[in-house]
Amino acid sequence: MNELNEILDFLRKVTRTKLNVPKSFLNGEEFENFTREVLFPKDVYELLHKTHNYEQNSEDFVEDSLLPDFKFRNRDLNIEFYVECKYRDITKIQNKIDEIVKIHESKKRTNEEDIILEKNIKKIGTIEILSANQFNRLLELNTKQRVLICIGIYYENTKNIYPYILPIEHMITNYIHIYDLENYIVPNNFTVIPDRIVDFYIDKSSNCISCKKPMEKRPFQPLCRNCHINWQKNKIFKSEMNYCHSCGKNHKSSVARPECLDCYKKTVSITFDI
Repeated sequence: MNELNEILDFLRKVTRTKLNVPKSFLNGEEFENFTREVLFPKDVYELLHKTHNYEQNSEDFVEDSLLPDFKFRNRDLNIEFYVECKYRDITKIQNKIDEIVKIHESKKRTNEEDIILEKNIKKIGTIEILSANQFNRLLELNTKQRVLICIGIYYENTKNIYPYILPIEHMITNYIHIYDLENYIVPNNFTVIPDRIVDFYIDKSSNCISCKKPMEKRPFQPLCRNCHINWQKNKIFKSEMNYCHSCGKNHKSSVARPECLDCYKKTVSITFDI
């Protein structure tokens, strides 16, 4: 009889932890395991915090669950940071994009049709990564301790998960277009190199060209988050700004030309080894 009770208890546990957990949450938990075991393994990154799982929170919500999924410390460089994991299946999105592109490619398009195609792709491919509340909460946390977003993109046609790592401050809103993740990809089944984490955060010597707020150097997006949101409303590529992105001096700059002439010459000299 005791053996029967033990079997029944085991089945209850399995039922509670598997059948009653949303499928998307299971995928998310599996990606969290991948994040810890592969991307941030224990021989390279010390685990300082791990958020409670679905089963633990369903029984008694833990306030720490409002924090990101992990907090790590690199063992060699002694840098600490949070990591929030998000898993998204983009199969339907990518198939829809491929479908409309195929339709447009089958005929000769006008410039107006190309613009419509681009807008449709942008609309379809933009996905919610974080809820608005979580996005704002993690942005606030990021002012005290760095927060990275680790996104796992699954595409059924390739039967593969593509991991991406980006600082939350690189997200303008809680949504992002899947094609904008290209520069943040991590080679699959490889550990995130600690130097890459350092590169995200050490260089704060540049400035927002609108308000002069210190920020990392991003010539392709030389505005801080708030100024970028305001600029994005009009999207005037050559609208006049106030400061040089590199040296911070008063300068008639723009998103198209964010640096003063002296800094631009230095950048060109370094880039092309003149």
